[in-house]
Amino acid sequence: MTGRLETLLASALGELKAARTRDEMLGLKVRYLGRKGELTAFFKELGSLSPDAKKAAGEAMNMVKGRIEQEVESLLS
Repeated sequence: MTGRLETLLASALGELKAARTRDEMLGLKVRYLGRKGELTAFFKELGSLSPDAKKAAGEAMNMVKGRIEQEVESLLS
């Protein structure tokens, strides 16, 4: 799962940096972090993991979420 998260983060950051308008950036935020977003799909998989794996995966997902949110905020300011 970690490899998939790294790929997702790299993709999100690349697309955010390439976005030209505020609407594009906000659309990407929704695409990755929204209710039906790509990262949300990872959170739905947590239930199928062992307790130890769940903790590590949850921490990694929260880090990715925070990094995407941070990038969006820095680009919008």
